[in-house]
Amino acid sequence: MWSASIFWAITRRNKFKGRKDFPSFATRGNIKFFTGFGMRSKSRECAFKIIFASLFHDGDSDSFRRGVYKAFALDEEEQAYAEVLVKCVFSHKEELLSELDKLSIGFSEKRMFPVDKSLLLMAMAEIRYIDDVPDIVAIDEAVGLAKKYSTEKSVGYVNGVLATFIGKGEEK
Repeated sequence: MWSASIFWAITRRNKFKGRKDFPSFATRGNIKFFTGFGMRSKSRECAFKIIFASLFHDGDSDSFRRGVYKAFALDEEEQAYAEVLVKCVFSHKEELLSELDKLSIGFSEKRMFPVDKSLLLMAMAEIRYIDDVPDIVAIDEAVGLAKKYSTEKSVGYVNGVLATFIGKGEEK
């Protein structure tokens, strides 16, 4: 059964041909196999871990970041993208937290599960400040990380908050 995101990827593959954040496919005969996303997935996961750790420890430790990059065996390009994401979140953190507080109906960002908060901050920064990434890719990556690191209910929550964030951005 083809999922909607795979169908979306196949029908729009020519538009994004050569992009490293777009799904890649291997061909065997006339059948295409989904082989995963490019290098930015690993970069996003590293950035998520650094942002998550920053919620518990004040300050930005270069040695900690280098250790995370080394643990994930990031190459120079992957490390550069992770660094862009982390710096983007850190430099716009207050603005993003304020926006997150408005979007999270029912409880404040201070009561939010730290994994979800980290994922949302990262995805919101990527959507708002990094122009070469389609919004749907940022959401899909955040939802994928929520599936891996958070609860089952968090997946829908992260998806809903980011969809609302995009909707509010289009209204302006």
